[in-house]
Amino acid sequence: MTEQRRALVVGISEYDDLSQLLACEHDAVKMQNLLKECGYLVFDDNDSLIGKVSFVDLKKSIIKFFTEDSGPEDTLIFYFSGHGLIDGNGRHYLATSEISRDKPYSDGYPMEDILHIVKEC
Repeated sequence: MTEQRRALVVGISEYDDLSQLLACEHDAVKMQNLLKECGYLVFDDNDSLIGKVSFVDLKKSIIKFFTEDSGPEDTLIFYFSGHGLIDGNGRHYLATSEISRDKPYSDGYPMEDILHIVKEC
């Protein structure tokens, strides 16, 4: 298997319970284009990770990106532009579009899960 250079780019600009971050969508598109110019295969699921992004779509894409078709010589880039929240216990979450400010654990993607999957990768 030959070395691959792959990237997963997420840009969440639309939120139900948090302020909108319109620059995040723009930044994600720019990053996708830059990485493609640098020879990266940019993983996208029909741009479902730009704009309004659900917890289910984010989780599915992160797991797929880090667990499928990766070898020890591959270079993987995960880029996230959007809100992040901390719960009352100090846990950090990437904010999906439907995240609740008061209960980030319900629809936020835990950073510890990302760290775990990266270590397993």
